[in-house]
Amino acid sequence: RPAVVSAPAQVGNSTPPSTPAIGAISEGADKPQKASKKVLKRRNTKEGLADEAPRPKRRKPTGADKRLVAPIPLDSCGRPLFPIVLPGCKVHSLGEIVTDRAGFHCQESLYPVGYCSSRIYASVLNANHACIYTCTILDAGTGPRFEIVAEDAPERPFVGSSPDECYVALLRAVNRTCGAEVIVPAARGADFFALPHPTIQNLVQSCPGARKCPNYRWVRFEVSRSATDETERLDSDPYLSYAAFRQLCLQ
Repeated sequence: RPAVVSAPAQVGNSTPPSTPAIGAISEGADKPQKASKKVLKRRNTKEGLADEAPRPKRRKPTGADKRLVAPIPLDSCGRPLFPIVLPGCKVHSLGEIVTDRAGFHCQESLYPVGYCSSRIYASVLNANHACIYTCTILDAGTGPRFEIVAEDAPERPFVGSSPDECYVALLRAVNRTCGAEVIVPAARGADFFALPHPTIQNLVQSCPGARKCPNYRWVRFEVSRSATDETERLDSDPYLSYAAFRQLCLQ
């Protein structure tokens, strides 16, 4: 009898023959999956990202976020030449930033030890006469010590734990000399020291150690020749200008 040929049994990893019907169904089922992979691949390409809705961009800093400062004379190493001459005052030293004690800075200002400025104002001996006042920041241990010393009365320094404290004491002494309150004591001590002047604040916060003062609120400055000249405004301020004080308070 002739041998009967039967279908070979499945052995190991051999693949059984597929029928057209089963193959068609399997191929149709795989198509959606392949399509989704293509979509994912397209999303990860530049073309796919371009098709998606644009994400909101971070707002770039504008000129309004910066304070403009006028250029000042510098030496060959890029350091400021002293004294720094400002409208109504001079700055003779920027001092050194103290980083290990929180009392030497606040949100609005840094108080470097050794800072020194001078300004002409009414004399505490005779308000009709001008006098040079020297403003300094000293180290008092846990915090700064602010001093205003009159050139014609150095034995009577005005001292305080804040620039406002010693400046108000100066104004009260001027009023006593005049025999009346010719000027209302105001908290303008930082201005008298010239600490918030854009040029000085920019230089001080650029000193070594300024970044280590956690409570200080950093200000963005840009050196520009188009910076506003504050001379006219300061010349009319009786708290900072001796000429304005005489005109507005002694007439």
